[in-house]
Amino acid sequence: MSRIFFAIMLPGEVRERLALLQRALDLEPGAVKWVEKQNLHLTLQFIGEIPLEKIRPILDGAARTAAATAIFTLEVRGAGAFPGPLRPRVLWAGAGEGEKQTRQLAEELSRCIGIAPDKPFSPHITLGRVREGRTVRIGNALSRELSYSAGSVCVERFLCLESMLTARGPRYREIAVFKLK
Repeated sequence: MSRIFFAIMLPGEVRERLALLQRALDLEPGAVKWVEKQNLHLTLQFIGEIPLEKIRPILDGAARTAAATAIFTLEVRGAGAFPGPLRPRVLWAGAGEGEKQTRQLAEELSRCIGIAPDKPFSPHITLGRVREGRTVRIGNALSRELSYSAGSVCVERFLCLESMLTARGPRYREIAVFKLK
C-alpha cells in the first residue's frame, strides 16, 4: 500500500520566501511542527492508501485532467489557520491570483479520477501543524501577514507523489508528472 496524493510543486525561490514566513510565525518555539522547506507544496487531492497495482485508472484520469487544463499563474499570498486563528491546528499560506484556476484544476482532477475529496478544496500550502496538546497565540502575527506574497508560480504541471512516513518526517517519491496544455 502506498500513500498517494496530487500536488503542485513550488520553485525554490517561493519555498525560500515561505521559509521566511514560517520563521516570522514561529512565536512559540516547539509548539508547531513546521513543514521542511523542500517539502512545501500545494496539495490538489489526497488519495490516501492504495495498492500501487490499482493506481493506473487514477493516473489515466489525472492525464485527462492535465490535457484539458491550460497553463496558469498562481500567486502564493497571505497566511491563515485552520480551523481559525483562535484555535489553530494548521498554519498555511494561501492563494491570490490563480486561485480560481487552482480550484478548477482540483475539481476537474477529482471528477476525472472518480474520487471525491473528503472536504471542500481550499487552495493552500501547509506551513506547519500545531503539536498535540499545544496552543499558539498567533492571531496578531497572522493578521500582519495577510498581504504577504511569497511570489508566483507558473503552473505548467502537477505531480502524483507517494508519501513515505519516516521518523524524520515525510519523504516524497515522484510517481508521475502531468503537463498542462
